[in-house]
Amino acid sequence: MKLGDLREAHQACTGKLGDVSRQLAFAGIALIWVFKTSGPEKQDIVPHELVWPAIFLVSALSCDFLQYAYSSILWGVYNRLKERRGTTTEEDFEISPYVNWPTNLFLYSKASSLAIGYVLLLKFLVSTRLA
Repeated sequence: MKLGDLREAHQACTGKLGDVSRQLAFAGIALIWVFKTSGPEKQDIVPHELVWPAIFLVSALSCDFLQYAYSSILWGVYNRLKERRGTTTEEDFEISPYVNWPTNLFLYSKASSLAIGYVLLLKFLVSTRLA
């Protein structure tokens, strides 16, 4: 196996993690919506026990947005700078590994927020089923 193969595998896995996380966050929010109730004046009310799961699921979606927004800006700006400096499309160059740390931070924060949101959601589901 070559280093390039490892990078391709990592990119494929993180891309899939992003896709699955996004779908699971939306599914979790939809599940929370199922448990909403109507309060006075016909306002929709989310049960108190589901507020924190909702916050973590929305946080996961926010991290998803930030991950792709940062990456798009980073690689777009970097590409433009390289073009202006006359770098050809076939030329090799080095990139500092530190420039991608925010992307990884958002990725792992997204996965962590999703996991916490689902643990809290599962706790709610188990408690309502056993009650």
